[in-house]
Amino acid sequence: MVGYLHRVGASTPVLGGEPERYYELAAEDANAVPGEVDPSWTRRGGQPHSVPMLPAAPAGSDDDEAHTMVRIMLEDVATSPVGPDEREAWQRVLASLDSLPVGYRADLGRFLLDALAAVAGTEAGTTAWRMRTFVAGPDRDQLAQGHRPESHAAAGCRQARR
Repeated sequence: MVGYLHRVGASTPVLGGEPERYYELAAEDANAVPGEVDPSWTRRGGQPHSVPMLPAAPAGSDDDEAHTMVRIMLEDVATSPVGPDEREAWQRVLASLDSLPVGYRADLGRFLLDALAAVAGTEAGTTAWRMRTFVAGPDRDQLAQGHRPESHAAAGCRQARR
């Protein structure tokens, strides 16, 4: 939302007609050429993927269950009890998670759901991991996730700077 407000503020001196303006910007995003990808990411097995920053379709219309999973994760982070000395760092983590473009949230939510289902079916006495890293670009936070059967929950959700 903040990124959108910065774009709108730079595009016009007067606010108004927001639905039209939003869809104009969404159309520009849909037609934009993706930027260069760091070749080291693909050498390490990364798969480049690009989505518009502003989607034309409503959030969740592509996979409501997956978007719900991401919303639950964001709400859990936002409402987690933290001490006063941890609040600022926790807000940075929440802001980083929330900065993931809407177009990637279905992928993230689907990965979470599929990974949890996969590790839940693991035989007793064995360990299975499902790992994925979302790299948003240079100087952007990365989201890494890991799932293992012992906890049937996210084993690691860490913020890292590139």
